[in-house]
Amino acid sequence: MPGLAVQLADVFLTFSLQAAAAWLLCKCCVRLLRRPQHRFQAWLLFLIAAGVYWIWLMAGLGLEIFRPSTTLGAFLANSASTHGRFLLPAAWLLWLQRLIAAALIAYIAGLIALACRLAWRSLGLRALLNLASPPSPGLARLFQEMCAESGIGRAELLALPELHSPATVYWWKPRVLVPETFNELGAPGRMADVLRHELAHVARRDYFLAGVSDAICALLLFHPAAWYARKQMRLERELACDLRVVEACPDRRADYADTLAHFVRQRMLYQNAACGIDFAESASFLLHRVRCILAEPVRAPWWKRLSAASAGFVMFTLFAVYAPALAIVLDFASQPPATAGPVQPEPAQASLSHRAKAGLTRPLNMPSAEAYSFPDDLTKLRVQDRRIETEQIQPAPRGLGDTISGGPDVTRSVWREQGPDSPRVPAPSARSILLGTIGGVVNSERKEHTTHGHGK
Repeated sequence: MPGLAVQLADVFLTFSLQAAAAWLLCKCCVRLLRRPQHRFQAWLLFLIAAGVYWIWLMAGLGLEIFRPSTTLGAFLANSASTHGRFLLPAAWLLWLQRLIAAALIAYIAGLIALACRLAWRSLGLRALLNLASPPSPGLARLFQEMCAESGIGRAELLALPELHSPATVYWWKPRVLVPETFNELGAPGRMADVLRHELAHVARRDYFLAGVSDAICALLLFHPAAWYARKQMRLERELACDLRVVEACPDRRADYADTLAHFVRQRMLYQNAACGIDFAESASFLLHRVRCILAEPVRAPWWKRLSAASAGFVMFTLFAVYAPALAIVLDFASQPPATAGPVQPEPAQASLSHRAKAGLTRPLNMPSAEAYSFPDDLTKLRVQDRRIETEQIQPAPRGLGDTISGGPDVTRSVWREQGPDSPRVPAPSARSILLGTIGGVVNSERKEHTTHGHGK
C-alpha cells in the first residue's frame, strides 16, 4: 500500500521533529528549576506527553487503514507549513516502501526484545527475593521507627546476600532491600539516613514511575530524547531523595556523603547487576550528589523566581503555537503524460474557404453574433436558426419601387426547423419587412394610377 507507507513516513518524521522540539523546551525549562523534584516532574511530563502523542498518531494511522475518511492525513497536511512539504521523485516510492517495511519490522522486533528483557528482569527479581532473609532485630526495630516517622505502614525490610547497594522494589507492597553487611555501617545515624532515603522512594512511588518510563521508552525506542529523559529521571529522583534526607538531618551532611562513597566503593569492587532503584547510581554521578548534599540551601529572591516563571511560560506558549507547524508531509511527483500524436482538425473547424463554398457565414454549432446583441426592437429581430424555402420571387417592375427592396410580389415563404446538414440562413429583419411592405403599397398605388390614366 503506497499510501500507507507514505503516511507512516509522515507520522514518523513529524513525531521525531516535534518530540525533539519538546525535548529542547524541557531542557531549557529544567535549567530554570532549582529543586530536583520539580526537574523530575518536568522530565516525567515530557515522557508521558510524548508517549500519549505517539499512541494517538498510531491509533489514527490504524483507523486510516480501515476508514480512509479519518482526518489524520488532513491533520498532518494542514499542520505542515510551506517548508514542511517535500516532493520526492516517483522512482523513490519503491525504495521508501522497502525502507518503511524494514523499519517497521525492526521496531516490532525491538518492542519484543525489550518486553522479553523486562520479563526476564522480573523473573530474576522474584528468584532473588526467594534468597532474602529477615534483618537483625535491631535493624528491624530501626526500620519500624523510620516507617512511623515517614508515615509508611506497608513496607517490608529484607536482607540479600548478593546485594551490594540498598534498593527498593515494587510499589503496591514495597520491599526495601539491604545487603547482609548493612550492619557494618556501625552508627545508627548512618543506617537511619540510608533507610530514610529508601523510604523516600516508597513515598514517591518511584518504582511505579520507573516502570512507566521503561514502557514509554520501549514504545519510543527509536527516539534518543526518550532515553535521555529516562536517564535524567533516574538521576533527579536520587537527588530528590537525598534532599529529603538532608532536610531531615542537616547536621549529618558529611556523614551521609561518606555513606554514599562507601556504597559506591562496594559496587565498584563487585560488578554484579543490581536490581530495582539503586542507592548509588555510579561513580561518575557520585561527585554531583556529594556537591548537592554538602551545598547549603539558598532561597532565591522573589524577582528571580518570577523571572524564571515568566521565561518558562513564554517558552511553553511559543512551543504550543509553533509546534503544530513542525509537520513533514511527503509526496511523489507524478509521471509526465505520454506525448500525444498530431491533433486532427474537427469537421466543425473547417477552413473559411470551405465554409464559404458551402454557403455558411459562420461555423456550425456556434451562436451567431446577433444572439449576443441587445433585445429586439422595432428595427431588428432576434436571429433564428431557420431555413427559408422560397417558392417563387417575382421581380418588381421598375419605377419608384426600384429603390426599395421587396414588394407585394414577394411570394409566401415557408419556414421550418433547420436540419443538421442544411445551410443556416438568418431570418429577415423587421426593417426589411417594413421596407418591403411600404414598397408594395407604393407599387400598388402606381399601378392604380396607371390604370386610371389609361382609362381616361
